[in-house]
Amino acid sequence: MRGKEDAVGAVRGEYASGTVARLVGVSQRQLGYWAITGVVGPSRVERRGRARRVFYSDRDLLCLALVQRLVGAGFSLDLVRGNLGCLAALPAEPEALGDCYLVADELGMELRRGLADAMRVISQGEMTVVCSVGKVARALEKRISREARGITA
Repeated sequence: MRGKEDAVGAVRGEYASGTVARLVGVSQRQLGYWAITGVVGPSRVERRGRARRVFYSDRDLLCLALVQRLVGAGFSLDLVRGNLGCLAALPAEPEALGDCYLVADELGMELRRGLADAMRVISQGEMTVVCSVGKVARALEKRISREARGITA
């Protein structure tokens, strides 16, 4: 049984596509494209007759925000899509995300635990970009909170 939707369209950690688009900073059309091309799709699809609603989980939201950051940093969508498997290693506990770093270069990306490990990889010249998963998660939490209170911008 589903709970009641709140102000941001969330039901027990589920978000409607319009909400996700605003939180991640992409268009709904971009979300749809990423879903049909296998980047990150919704966790749940609800069909009623011809109508269709999609819902993204907290984990989907985090993965989409990371994808948006990487694409915004200049990485090709093909490279990101081909390396999303490393995000499967993200811890389920939100508290543990603060110690996770996504390191990437033009050849691929890896998930590393601990800043020292991420910096070691960079100092060896293996990877060139570091993205703090915890920082992205905290930024999303702030956006979700602002959206729930009806604050835009």
